[in-house]
Amino acid sequence: MDLRTYFPSDFLKPFVNKYMIIESEHEVKNHVLPDTSVVMAFRLSGNISYREKEVNNNLPNSVVTGLRKTSRQIVYTKNQRFICGPLREKGIGKRPGGWFG
Repeated sequence: MDLRTYFPSDFLKPFVNKYMIIESEHEVKNHVLPDTSVVMAFRLSGNISYREKEVNNNLPNSVVTGLRKTSRQIVYTKNQRFICGPLREKGIGKRPGGWFG
């Protein structure tokens, strides 16, 4: 599994803390710990699922996830690639000039 971390441009800094591109050539299982950030993720190729109560649940092409009390097992299929970014707290409400003009 290859994980690369990038920092946002000046335009995105008020909204995104960082973003990560995650790629795997082989199936990989990973445990994600609870966090206080809202995260946006976009699947670029392959399939990603999370395991809950012995069942794999496929994630859609794009997803926004938030606060959790427990860890989650993520299963990345062979040849998958996705990008995700934890959003900054209060960042969603900040946009110079407003959201619609």
